[in-house]
Amino acid sequence: MKNLLLISSLVMLHQAYATHLQGGEIIARQMPNAPLTFEITVISYTDSESTVEFGSGVLRFGDDNVQNGPFTTTKEDLGKTHKISFTTTHTFLSPSAAGYLISYQEDFRNSSIININDGNSVQTTFYIETLVVMDPFLGPNSTPYFTVAPNRHAISGQRYRHNPAAYDPDGDLLTYRFVDVKRAHQTIVDGYRSLIDPNFYTNYSQGNEAMDGEPTLTIDRFTGEIIWDAPGNITNQETPTYCSAKAEYAVAIAVDEWRKVGGTWRKMGFVTRDYQIIVCRDGNVVSFPELPMDTCIIAGNTLSKSVSISESEYGPLYLYSSGIPFKLGATIDQAGETLEINWETSCSHAGESPYQIQILLSNNSNPLFEGYHTWNINLLGPEVTGLSIQDQQDGTAILSWDPYSCPNADSIEIWRKVGDYEGDICDLTDPQSQGFDLVGDITAGMTTFTADLPSGTTSGDYTWHLKATFPGSSHDYKELISVLTNVKSPGVVGVNVFPNPSNGTVFIDGHKRFKYYRILDISGKLMLEGELKTPQLDNLNVLEDGIYIMSLLDEKQNQVHGTRLLIQK
Repeated sequence: MKNLLLISSLVMLHQAYATHLQGGEIIARQMPNAPLTFEITVISYTDSESTVEFGSGVLRFGDDNVQNGPFTTTKEDLGKTHKISFTTTHTFLSPSAAGYLISYQEDFRNSSIININDGNSVQTTFYIETLVVMDPFLGPNSTPYFTVAPNRHAISGQRYRHNPAAYDPDGDLLTYRFVDVKRAHQTIVDGYRSLIDPNFYTNYSQGNEAMDGEPTLTIDRFTGEIIWDAPGNITNQETPTYCSAKAEYAVAIAVDEWRKVGGTWRKMGFVTRDYQIIVCRDGNVVSFPELPMDTCIIAGNTLSKSVSISESEYGPLYLYSSGIPFKLGATIDQAGETLEINWETSCSHAGESPYQIQILLSNNSNPLFEGYHTWNINLLGPEVTGLSIQDQQDGTAILSWDPYSCPNADSIEIWRKVGDYEGDICDLTDPQSQGFDLVGDITAGMTTFTADLPSGTTSGDYTWHLKATFPGSSHDYKELISVLTNVKSPGVVGVNVFPNPSNGTVFIDGHKRFKYYRILDISGKLMLEGELKTPQLDNLNVLEDGIYIMSLLDEKQNQVHGTRLLIQK
């Protein structure tokens, strides 16, 4: 009888503990003026209805030192989720270029996690780890941290999206990846299955949201955007208050930090986040009104946005917001149903593209689905001023401009595109995708560039675009996607050369702006030149039929306007 009571008590204990641990990560911050001392914060995300306290586990520092719980924790209310954390400090004996693997382990995970051991997850240990590199030759190093709590709720058959929005206080490059869900160091949980395992779908071949293909699970390496298209419809729990049936899944991601030293990228460590996604067969689907659309803003301007939500059939609703801009001076005034977001940007904010602000919706009781929105913000560099382009007789064009206004710019790229550019400046974060070709790359302190012109062309045949890059890194490990967006179509407005085609006579509107003219064939050979005294040129009949380049020049014989001219007698 005693043994039976003991077993019964253990089962009840396991069931109690099985209701709380639903996610977590470890953050390490290097203390100022103490390079071997770190402030270490262990974070857990738990169900708000759980009465079980987090913090009874084991914290290992990766140097044979260990701290055992219980730990003194603090709690932050995130609606249906509680963010519970504790902080301690630890001093390492020596630096380590290989890094120290800090880990935390606690019993127990939730019960009935469908992709762990066929749902028998109650006795599975919760485990998270973080690697921090301490190399005096690489400089100070604190780990990145996530600015957005896990988005833990989804609906089967509907696309799930989440972005943890990691931020690195040292400005290191961050990349994202999926990792194994573990129960101990180098030990994967028993019977783990991917979120898109066929066992979780009744019709796997139509498992995506559009029902025209198999489900997919992706994470963007550079932005961290997670897309599960779409969760399956197999459930193993029938008791939630907010939907008819559900299934809980475990998933883990890692954000790696990289630092460029002497032209070589060095890995500075990583932070893992292990969390659960609760997939409901149905739920309270609430949509945002007037969602902020993806946008771009010129550095130095203020970004302002108001987001509101009205009370619905589910009772009072509340808006929350988080993201990297709030670590860089953005402010948020929150009054329940309304968010006022303001961000005074500057050149110093060049570094992320796009920045992301997450807006979340809750009613502080049951979860509300679709209550999650990512607002992407591209920060563009200030416009260059004083740009002028002068064609030269040697087949080149000289571009000149005023000194660039962002002192932290690293280089200026010169791009050009045949013809006019009629797109939006926000699309020019990637000029190549808009048909531009890179023709030069100079240091940001320079204010002139000489571009070779293809035979038979003038600068007026192109739209020119100057792009600033900044120290750091991005997708191509060279530049950040903050840009200066000075798009100029060379030539003088109000100038017209007609008729074109011409039988040998042309008229020039605005001829008083010019002193000379020059006619070249498409190979660049000079055919005619002279002083422009009247608006009419009637000596072109000496040219053979064909395409020519007409340049109109100032008193210093610099081209200020050019056009193609067809002679057809």
